[in-house]
Amino acid sequence: MAVDIGGTFTDVVLEPPVGPRYTTKLLTTHGHPGEAVLA
Repeated sequence: MAVDIGGTFTDVVLEPPVGPRYTTKLLTTHGHPGEAVLA
């Protein structure tokens, strides 16, 4: 799993050992950056 917290969007990538790669973009929550990932 990789997370890139940017200015507007937080990018999340999940690449399991077998199967497809999953990606998503979420709005960045500047006051609490972890909230974007946990939502």
